Amino acid sequence: MSPVLAKPRFFGAPIQLRVIYALIASLLWFAMVGIADSLAGGYGQYLNWATGAVFAALVLLPYLPRLEGAYRLRALGLLLCGVLSYWSSITLFVWLGHPGIQRAAVPMGLAGVGGALIIGIGARLFVPLALRRRGWLMLVGAGLLGGIILGISFPASIGTAGTIDHKYWLPGHIAWQLLVCLALYYGSDRITPPRARP
Repeated sequence: MSPVLAKPRFFGAPIQLRVIYALIASLLWFAMVGIADSLAGGYGQYLNWATGAVFAALVLLPYLPRLEGAYRLRALGLLLCGVLSYWSSITLFVWLGHPGIQRAAVPMGLAGVGGALIIGIGARLFVPLALRRRGWLMLVGAGLLGGIILGISFPASIGTAGTIDHKYWLPGHIAWQLLVCLALYYGSDRITPPRARP
């Protein structure tokens, strides 16, 4: 079968497919936060954090060779790192605070760096992906730039009644997720074969 007509693969996907997966993760984030806003009792925050697992499922799991045996535990670890990444970014942004909504870009950028580094640590531990020094710097840059874009759009997203219009956050999320995806791919020596037997 010619390479053009070959069935696209999820595990070991080429960078073009990984970029598409990151875009899909961004669109799923947008859908999930819309649903989260409608949930009563504060349960929406859990769905917001779960968007990190969706990102991990679409961007990190393709680094695994398959989902059998010990790789299932690795996949679970990667999903948990995705959740931890989003939870820590939100928590760090709130903890850093911001002197007014108009100056959210720097704290959001720093929160983006924190989230990107957690993704990198998860990829290093559970794939394990061999990230070079340049790869870690690329992750920092990706998180910072994506977070700053998100922070710049933050003021426009706040409605008069304190409601949030998430469509303004979508460009920042797309930037963060695409840039982190590219940093992982181009900043690593691809995959170091896992020592655990499948």
